[in-house]
Amino acid sequence: MRKVNSILSIIMLVVFVMHMTASGLLMVHVIPYISVLMHTLSGTLILVVAVHTVIGIKLSVDTLSAMNKSDVSYMNNNMTFWARRASGFAVMAFIIIHMIIFMSEKGVPGTFTFFRLLCSILLSLSVLIHVITNIRPLMIGLGRSGRGKGAATLILVSSLLLLASGAAFVVYYINMSL
Repeated sequence: MRKVNSILSIIMLVVFVMHMTASGLLMVHVIPYISVLMHTLSGTLILVVAVHTVIGIKLSVDTLSAMNKSDVSYMNNNMTFWARRASGFAVMAFIIIHMIIFMSEKGVPGTFTFFRLLCSILLSLSVLIHVITNIRPLMIGLGRSGRGKGAATLILVSSLLLLASGAAFVVYYINMSL
């Protein structure tokens, strides 16, 4: 199941980058709204994220069950594991808010409020934290060491892309405020 989740994670990252790029270009008015493109990317991303979430919840329940059976939690030794799970739940919460925001967002000045901007930036930050904390397990799940240039490059690229995403939200907010 972990191998399937690793493969899903790669697919999710690719679709997420495509969604983020198309949406960012749309928000800064570089490309026009293309309904089929946006709905296909969004729908595919939602589907892959949902399956990834179900697998993550199953793995978390299995971990809790094993801890309960062994009567030993090693909670302090597993803080990174729980940070990964907590960041995943934060991502899910902000994805739901993001969906609500952009299902009702019509690009009319004044509708993209500061609260919506804040939630959008928090989505970008929570995704960044989730990706960074999960790079090593993802690389290991794919048979790599999880250390070195590959992981560092993935962290750098993710950080830059999410910074661009946050900037696109800010530009969109400024455009909608004028």
